Formats: sequence, C-alpha cells, structure tokens
Amino acid sequence: MFEELVEAVEEAPKRERPDHDWIRGGTWKLIDQRANLRKQKALSQAEGRRLTRRIHKAFAEDRKERALWAGHAIMAFLKDGDSRGAYGTLRAWHKECDPAAAKPCYDTLADQTREREELYRKRAPPGERIPSRAERPPRKDTPPTDEEL
Repeated sequence: MFEELVEAVEEAPKRERPDHDWIRGGTWKLIDQRANLRKQKALSQAEGRRLTRRIHKAFAEDRKERALWAGHAIMAFLKDGDSRGAYGTLRAWHKECDPAAAKPCYDTLADQTREREELYRKRAPPGERIPSRAERPPRKDTPPTDEEL
C-alpha cells in the first residue's frame, strides 16, 4: 500500500526560483544523482569526486550559456538604441554572476591607506578639558592580590 501511495503522490515542482533559472536540467540531474547516492550511503569517495567534477563542468557550461544569452540581450538593446535597457541587463547579469565586489587596484588602496592614516592620526584636543566635580577614587597601580581575585 505504501508503494502505491508513493507512486500516486505527485512531486512538488523543484527549483522554480528565478535565481536558478540559468541552470540547465542536465546539471540538476547530476546534482540529484549525487544527493540520492549520499542519502542511500552508496556514494564512494572516488564516485563523489567524479560527480563533483562533472557538476562543476556542467555549471561552467551553464555560466557560459548565461553569459552568451546576456550578451545577445545587451546587443539587441543596443541595436534598438536603448542604452538604459542594455545597462540594466548588464548590471543584472553581473550581479547574478558574481556578488563579490571587485578588488580595488593598488593606487586606490594606497589612497585609502593615506586617508585612514590621516583620519586616525593622533591630534591635540580641540579645547579645554571638561570640568568634572566628581571625586575619583584612588587607583592601585599594582596587580591584584590573591584575596582580591
């Protein structure tokens, strides 16, 4: 009865997130294959490496296809004279492609270092000290004794 029930149940649609629409079905099959082998505890170390390499290769192909699609879309916008649409497509593709910020060049880093050194350099106070009427308790300048600890 359980097997009949399992066969009767429809699978929920997977991976409908718009972030993942660039990943092809063959790549998802490889990912599912590796996940199923892991669940069954039938994934050897060597087979796991092979599948991971195939998945990485499939992802690389999917990224190339996504870049090609974005290039065609940008060229279509530029052909129509819509530079804003081309820029928006480029920006969206770049955001999806790599969320990390680009590394700054050495000149930029040197400028930032100079700015921070200037910002944090020691300066004289701007005016007179603020008067305080509170009495300060005497402080010991020696390490605490064992009883105090």
